[in-house]
Amino acid sequence: MNSTQDDIEPTNRTDGSIDFNYFLPNDWFALYNFGFLSNTEQKIMLRVNNMIGMGKYLFHTNKTYLGAAAGLNLNTEEFLDEENTSNSSAEAFFGDSIIFTISEIWIYLHLSQRIPV
Repeated sequence: MNSTQDDIEPTNRTDGSIDFNYFLPNDWFALYNFGFLSNTEQKIMLRVNNMIGMGKYLFHTNKTYLGAAAGLNLNTEEFLDEENTSNSSAEAFFGDSIIFTISEIWIYLHLSQRIPV
């Protein structure tokens, strides 16, 4: 996203992520997520997230899934300030997700909580 307005600095934001799920027996799954963000408005040159965890589908039919997952998220940040500040942190996460299918449409609802480690 790029935004230019009168009398203020232009804003540039770039973000993306890739998710990987490996399905295991008995409705268990391993998960990995890689995400990145760059945002001039928040003075973030680069934020990288590496999330790894395990989850289980608690309920599923051919049209509905209910699952829960937990794991660890490792964050690395570099800021656009005069000192070129950087920060690394770790967070534990847990969450659940519900997937509904209506004809060929999938509706995905996700709720998660992150706790600094």
